[in-house]
Amino acid sequence: MPHPPACFIGVDMGTTNTRAWLVVDGRIASTARASVGIRDAAVAGSAALLHSTVAKLARELESEAPFGGAPRCIVAAGM
Repeated sequence: MPHPPACFIGVDMGTTNTRAWLVVDGRIASTARASVGIRDAAVAGSAALLHSTVAKLARELESEAPFGGAPRCIVAAGM
């Protein structure tokens, strides 16, 4: 039986936007984006919006992962 594809989610969060990619076997399979960034956390005085935004984008991308290839981790970079 073949192994499921290697799969992870990459996230880049900047000042005003958050971008995420579903990477399957080293290739971008899908993308998601939100107009939420570090500035929003600074204005709100809380990181709650950032957390919920990353969770929402991850759920969107997870729903597009190939059968048996659920993302194994999230790799994040940015501000």
